[in-house]
Amino acid sequence: MLIHLAIVFSLLAFTKSLNEGDKCFKTDGSPGVCKAINDCPYAEDDFRKNLEPMKCGISDIYSVICCGESLVVTTPKIKGRNTTTTEGPKAKEFSLECNKPERIGRKAYTKCLEYQEKYVSTCSAAPGNIMPIVGGQDAQEGEFPHMALLGYGKDKLEWICGGFIISEEFVVTAGHCTYSPYHGPVKKIRVGILRRSDPVDASKEYNVYPIKYPQYHSPMRYHDIALLRTDRIMQFNKFVMPACLHDGDESQTDAIVTGWGTTVFRHQELPDVLQKATVERFQNGECQELYRKTRLMPKGFNSTTQLCYGSRGSNQDTCEGDSGGPLQVSHPIVCCMHWVFGITSWGKWCGIAGEPSIYTRLQYYLPWIEEVVWPI
Repeated sequence: MLIHLAIVFSLLAFTKSLNEGDKCFKTDGSPGVCKAINDCPYAEDDFRKNLEPMKCGISDIYSVICCGESLVVTTPKIKGRNTTTTEGPKAKEFSLECNKPERIGRKAYTKCLEYQEKYVSTCSAAPGNIMPIVGGQDAQEGEFPHMALLGYGKDKLEWICGGFIISEEFVVTAGHCTYSPYHGPVKKIRVGILRRSDPVDASKEYNVYPIKYPQYHSPMRYHDIALLRTDRIMQFNKFVMPACLHDGDESQTDAIVTGWGTTVFRHQELPDVLQKATVERFQNGECQELYRKTRLMPKGFNSTTQLCYGSRGSNQDTCEGDSGGPLQVSHPIVCCMHWVFGITSWGKWCGIAGEPSIYTRLQYYLPWIEEVVWPI
C-alpha cells in the first residue's frame, strides 16, 4: 500500500468550534445543543436516517456533536382526544461498556449487533469518536481484527490478496482474488495476524472454498466480489473478529484502507506488517471521466456497483496485493466494530495524486451476501 502523508480521519461534518451547552444547528438545519456524543440520545436515530452528525468540537476523549432537541411525535387520535406529545425517542446510551443499540434494519445490521454483544465487552473508544488514522503507518496488533490474508499454491503457499471476516464461517474478498494466474485458486486464509511472518496455528489458518458472485466474469472488474467459506468455524477472540457490513448510503468522504500489498508500484517486495491509510472519496463524475473505457472496465465506471477513492494531493492509495481488502470506517454506532462499505478492486496506477482506485460498492451486494451467509 502506497501511502506516506499523515491525514486525520473523521466521520463527522464540521461547524465552527463550539463548547458543550452552546446552541447549534444540525446538518438538516434544525436547532440543537452541543453535547458529548455519549450524552445524545438522538444520535443513533439520526444515523439510521443517514443524517450525518454535525461536530461542534472534541474533548480529549470524545466527540462533541450538535444534538437535536426534543421531537414532536404525533400518535393516532383516540376518541377525539389530541394525543400529540412532545418527547424524544427512547434514549440509547453510549458507553465504553458497549451498550446494546436497538436492533432495527436489515439482517446485516442485526448480525453486526449480535457479534458485538457476543464478542465485545469493552474498548478504548466510544462509538462515533474521531479516531486519528495516519497514512502510511504500520497497523497495531488487534486494530483490524477482521483482516484476512489469502494463500495460493500447493507446496509453497504465496500470500497475495486480502479479505475481511463477516461471520464465523465467511470472509469477503474480491472476485479476481479467487484465482491467481500464477498460483491457481485460493486455498487458505490466515486471520488474527499482524505480520506475514507471525507464527500460526490451527486457530489462525483455515482452508477455504470460494463462492463468486454469479455475474462476475474474469478478468473484468465489474461485480468484483466473492465469499470464501472456511472448512470449520473460526475461533473468535480480540484478534479475530468480524466487521460490520454497510447497510446505508455511502456518505463518507474519508475512509480507511488496510492491506499487506506492495508499497511501491510494480515492486515485488511486500511489507511484513499490515499497513493502514486514509483515502478520500472522488465524485462519480470524476471517476467516469478517469475511467471512461479501460481493458478491465470496457463500459467505464459504474456508480451503481463501484466506488472511487484515492488522494488528490498525495500518494495515498492501495496497490498490488491489497485487492480484496476493506474500505472502511469506525462504526459510528456499534462500538469497537469496523463498518465496511467497499472492497479494494483495482486501479490504473498506484500512489499518483489525483488518480483514484476502484472499489466494489458493497451495499449493492448485501441481499446476495445475506442470502448466502445468513439464510435463515
